[in-house]
Amino acid sequence: MTPIGPQTWFCVEYEWQLKLAALTTYKKLHGNLLIPKKFVVPTNDRQWPKDTWNITLGLLVTNLRSRQSNLTLERRNGFERLGFVWNTFDRLWQDQIEALNVYKSIYSDVNVPLSFVVHTDDPRWPKHLHNVPLGRLVRYLRYDTNDEERIDKLKSMGFMFPNGIIY
Repeated sequence: MTPIGPQTWFCVEYEWQLKLAALTTYKKLHGNLLIPKKFVVPTNDRQWPKDTWNITLGLLVTNLRSRQSNLTLERRNGFERLGFVWNTFDRLWQDQIEALNVYKSIYSDVNVPLSFVVHTDDPRWPKHLHNVPLGRLVRYLRYDTNDEERIDKLKSMGFMFPNGIIY
């Protein structure tokens, strides 16, 4: 095995710092690190550090998630301090529950109309939920939730399932 020399170490560390800079900028601009798979850092955009332009950030994030176990604890912790989402399915579930809770606090139930989309001009909604098509998500939850723990959570909120029963 060839030892890693100072120049190689510098390149690896520089790449790491670029990734962090790109992730930090994305979070600053979008409020989260739920980066679409096809997202590429735009070029000639002064909101982004120049050295991050053209980084395929969506692909990078996908690779990080699939290779999480290959990262050092220090690097994993660095991503977590940024708010990096390792499991997007769990994060989306948490956001759906949060959205249902906000909806319920406003409308006193979770019977969300199919056409309901979270408003961007309503301060009662957290920014990361703006423009969420909650009505469509609720429809999906009604017909495609099969995890018992999640069903129990929905039942505890008074969620209405297709058979019309409110649990």
